[in-house]
Amino acid sequence: MISSKLLATFIPHPSRLRVLALLLALATVSGGCYTHRWTTPQGEAGLAPPPSEIAALFAQHQGVIKIDMVDPRLTYAFDPGEIDAFRLSDQPGLHFDRVQMTLRERMAPGQVVVDFTFTDELGNQIRVPEVDIMRLLPRIDTKGSAQYAEYLLEEYERTGVTFRHEHSEFAVVASGKDETPALRDALGRAYRVGIFNNCLDPGKWEFILTSEDYSDFEQRLDSDTYLDQNRILGHSWFYMHPDLYQLMLAMKNPGFEFDPRIALDYMALAEKAKTSQIDFNEFRTLGKTHRAKIVELGYKSNRPLVEPIGEQYYKFGLNLFMNRDNYATYADLIKAPVYLAQFMDRGYYNPEQPKVYNYWFTDRLNEIRVSSIDQPDSDCYVEIEIDGAEVPYKLTFGNLDLALLNEQSYASLRFGVNPYPISRRHSPVMNTIEYDSDTIPDRLKPYMFFTNKETGLFENNIDLGVEMVYIGWDDFDNNILEIYLVSYERITPVWVAKVKLTNEMTDRIRVRRNLYTY
Repeated sequence: MISSKLLATFIPHPSRLRVLALLLALATVSGGCYTHRWTTPQGEAGLAPPPSEIAALFAQHQGVIKIDMVDPRLTYAFDPGEIDAFRLSDQPGLHFDRVQMTLRERMAPGQVVVDFTFTDELGNQIRVPEVDIMRLLPRIDTKGSAQYAEYLLEEYERTGVTFRHEHSEFAVVASGKDETPALRDALGRAYRVGIFNNCLDPGKWEFILTSEDYSDFEQRLDSDTYLDQNRILGHSWFYMHPDLYQLMLAMKNPGFEFDPRIALDYMALAEKAKTSQIDFNEFRTLGKTHRAKIVELGYKSNRPLVEPIGEQYYKFGLNLFMNRDNYATYADLIKAPVYLAQFMDRGYYNPEQPKVYNYWFTDRLNEIRVSSIDQPDSDCYVEIEIDGAEVPYKLTFGNLDLALLNEQSYASLRFGVNPYPISRRHSPVMNTIEYDSDTIPDRLKPYMFFTNKETGLFENNIDLGVEMVYIGWDDFDNNILEIYLVSYERITPVWVAKVKLTNEMTDRIRVRRNLYTY
């Protein structure tokens, strides 16, 4: 903070008041050390009472909606992370079985802000104040029939917000009941809280309490195990109040014909989405097509089938990819069907009734086109098409700024239009890769769809066994981009290519990267 005495040393007297006023205004706009806080509008004047329908629903519950939670404990084998030693010991405590939401009296227009309190069987609480739960619902950005495809993709993706201990974004309140040294230590290591709209079942949400555990750090330094000191300390699921969920969906998407019989039934919605016509001209205006030379295709180079992100090594042990041991290379995926655990039983993965996928098409995806998108901001925004003459559909994704990709580190792209990423409460990153969906301009909204090349209709990527794309620079000095298609269970890559771009394109990217750091 700059003191007024220091300013007086350098600023002529007539200007002092104007400069001090400017500094105060900037501090107000930026919110102190945070660049953006999405639960709070700029200034108290923007606050208003909650939407009347929401207030009326909470009033029926005396202002507090209480919901039972389920913690399957160690019987559920598919937790998306390593498990804390306290949770593995299965002692009493930190098995959260109830949650309550208290509606705030004032909030910004378009928000539904609540205080969460998660309580375990011993009465220990995790309190997370001022959460805009509207943010965890999908927002439809397309028009016409394409809305059904977009809603299908974004309702059945995992969207959520993490809250950070070091910024006091949640509070741990110990009950003192049956408190042991191990429980006290575990409460003290609580590091992150995650609240997510779960990807497996509509209306099903989840709560994750994460620890920061360095107890085995020294052993990991001397082993081949990747360093990953975040561990799951508590993990529970709950179903959002159905009336509240439907009210918020309708409020967030007033132009979408919300029929809960279709919108909250995956199979019915997937059938409806087959009629979605995807018009990419709705999202962008294409410019020049750049020469892109494929220098490697994983199935041709006999590349070993390993995880692209090393820190996710442990996920191979979860048996979501049930016959994973049968596949050593990308070429092996083409030879025999793949068995992936299916989500069922109220939204849990069930390996006893797997989904069967045939990745025959991955050895026919052998064409890649890179085209510029006309943008006033930068000439590095592109659209990428992955195609092949013998494949009836193609993958198209765009509004991707190549200058924001990193080398040997992959951005995760998800299907739909401007889908909400897993974000954090304060200071969300503001670019077109890890972005804040509520603040990104319409012209920069990213998009990604599989479409039928003959009809232009939506092809469900889940039916094809593809859930996301990883993309990054393999070797920026040599203009080589690396692209992965990642499977339905979010772990195993099923196709990979290295693409060499022209010097003209990458020189533009070098200039833009320098401008972004200026």
